[in-house]
Amino acid sequence: MSNRFKIFDNKPYGLRAGGIVIHDDKVLLIHRLRDDLQFYVFPGGGLEQGETIQQGIVREIKEETNQDVTVDHILYHHDLIDDSDQYFGLCKHVGGGDVKLIGEELDKQSETHWHRPCWMPMSEIGNLELYPIMIRDWLIADYPAIQRGEKPFRHWHGVFHRPGKKVA
Repeated sequence: MSNRFKIFDNKPYGLRAGGIVIHDDKVLLIHRLRDDLQFYVFPGGGLEQGETIQQGIVREIKEETNQDVTVDHILYHHDLIDDSDQYFGLCKHVGGGDVKLIGEELDKQSETHWHRPCWMPMSEIGNLELYPIMIRDWLIADYPAIQRGEKPFRHWHGVFHRPGKKVA
């Protein structure tokens, strides 16, 4: 296995891994409310020590959505200027019951801070505040190739704009 798929201990903010799960022309997302802001994200989170990117994606999707997936390939790499990295893997849906939180976020739910996993039609994601916006836009552009069975890959080195932060 390539070194780029293992945790990089020299990154002070570590690695984050997210999954892009498309099934029946729908994508698996997390609808979030935080600090009076509603937005969507791809399921994912930080890697645990010694965990590969693929293992982290599978674990995070299970914790955040109760869905079982396998990682087909790394679709996008967001190399952030703060010395952290985000990887987004294209995943194959292999099962799971109801879409629901089962991990640590379940205990953090409140009226003003919540995570709600959902399936969203691919045709609607261009209208969503879906972060990272660049990943959303790449996915929209790459979706025809993905449907044909191709394996696109994109890399970006730059800033990650968080929900609620204005871009200068």
